[in-house]
Amino acid sequence: MFPLAIIAGSMLLNYMNNAEAQSRRNSLQQAMQAYQQSKARQNEQAINNLVSQQTPQKRADELNSITASRAASMQNTVDQVRSAAPISTTAGTNTSPDYQKAEAAAADRVSQRVTSQIKNLSVMGAPGEASIASGLRYGRAAGDVDAGNEAIQNVGRGFATDMENVRPDPFLSLVSRIGMAAGTAMGGGGIGAQPNIVSPANAADWGSLDAGPAAYDATYTPSIKERLGGALSTFKNSFKQGWGS
Repeated sequence: MFPLAIIAGSMLLNYMNNAEAQSRRNSLQQAMQAYQQSKARQNEQAINNLVSQQTPQKRADELNSITASRAASMQNTVDQVRSAAPISTTAGTNTSPDYQKAEAAAADRVSQRVTSQIKNLSVMGAPGEASIASGLRYGRAAGDVDAGNEAIQNVGRGFATDMENVRPDPFLSLVSRIGMAAGTAMGGGGIGAQPNIVSPANAADWGSLDAGPAAYDATYTPSIKERLGGALSTFKNSFKQGWGS
């Protein structure tokens, strides 16, 4: 029972050591997935914001807003020019009613022409300005999505490298291998726990096949030295397979 207990304890130690390493890998994988999902949601939000501005109603509202803004800006410029224009009528002089009417009619025509030009220019330039605004939004959204995708790939590669570098504790692995080898040897299953067969001098000394060789000793029991030798040999082979490669 004692050798079986050693083997069972060693196997349990090895299992727990490997399970702990796998748990660390799982934690890294979960952290990687959480980060990547967070960046993916940000990318999705950036795309949704862009798409929400591309509906017919949104585009019409934007065009009207740009048109009104351009008209207000040009009208403000004209008003400032008018306020700075010199006064053509000399103070204290009398003018005929016909002249005054003609002057007022001329001013009205100029005002109407300016208003018409402002309206036309604001309408004509609005689609181009709207296209520029749409391109800016598209560029910002594309930049955000590209940056998010790049971050997802870079962080994914970093986490993948970290997960590949996770290994079970080498000391615990060594102890578990030694324990399993020693338990196997103590139980009589290791190398060295073999019957004592001595080759006879010639074939005639073997006797009949039914009787077997005369030198075979069925009661032979391996010594402690032989058992330890078998355990060390088993451990050496196991070490070469698990650690020497």
